[in-house]
Amino acid sequence: MVPGIIRQNFSVLVVDPHNKPLEGVKVEIREISAADLDALKTGLTDKEGRVSFKKAESGRFALCYSHLQGGDCPAIQISDSQDGKGEVQVQWPAHPIQKVKRIVGAFLLQGTKYALSQASVSVTDAWTGDVVGETATDTEGHFEVDGTKPGLYVLKIQQQFQGLRPKMLLEGNIFIEVAPDADEERLPVFPVTMSSCGLTAEVAERKWIIF
Repeated sequence: MVPGIIRQNFSVLVVDPHNKPLEGVKVEIREISAADLDALKTGLTDKEGRVSFKKAESGRFALCYSHLQGGDCPAIQISDSQDGKGEVQVQWPAHPIQKVKRIVGAFLLQGTKYALSQASVSVTDAWTGDVVGETATDTEGHFEVDGTKPGLYVLKIQQQFQGLRPKMLLEGNIFIEVAPDADEERLPVFPVTMSSCGLTAEVAERKWIIF
């Protein structure tokens, strides 16, 4: 949520988790109640991580920013008052990030001892979208992706289920930062909940798998 009132002429600064400006992030002003319609205004951040909007309409809107597999649409209040903010800062990706030294972890079914076995796991560079590794969980739900350099990645897990209903493909994404100075050596064990909407997992009361 972006707090406060924003002027009709304002800029948006998009930064990474280390407050480094990000170039090439798509930023849009959209109607809150009509997200499927075309954006009212749109632009891409420059080398300094900024994009400017002029003469924006007054009212309550959604400020949507996205790049490949991550984004958010916080609500904003635009006013013709000059007392409002002239710049808004947002962070990409907006989702929680797991910081670890290696991409190693496990998926278990929440409330049980059963593993999420033979699930497809892929890791992509969060900025370029390039796939850097693929594997599958073993019979105990464990997985490991070797050879990832320090950087920001998206781990995608997919699992197909065949039951009374037609085959169902469930999937979810986790943002991961690989860093030599990370406190954690590996990812935690994710207790996964399955539903017709997809997969969710909560660790330390935070949802790490985002849809």
